[in-house]
This record gives sequence, structure tokens and C-alpha cells, in this order.
Amino acid sequence: MSKNWPAIFEQNIRTPETVDEAVDRLITILDGEQKATVAAARKT
Repeated sequence: MSKNWPAIFEQNIRTPETVDEAVDRLITILDGEQKATVAAARKT
């Protein structure tokens, strides 16, 4: 699956207002293995 980078960047040109929004954006650009690593990270 390829990502449509121009669309992703255009939609996210503004600064995220919350941590949740920033994490959602990060998850959007990560691949499956990277998402699994984030999901397995210890929550504090």
C-alpha cells in the first residue's frame, strides 16, 4: 500500500492542537511494524 504523501501533508499543514491529534497524525504515516511497536510501548 502506498501513501498519498501530498494529500497527507496538505491535510496536516497546521500544528496539532492536542497530543491525541499529534499521535493520530503519526500513526497515519507509520507502517504496520512501526504501529505495532508504538502499540506495545509502555503507557505511563
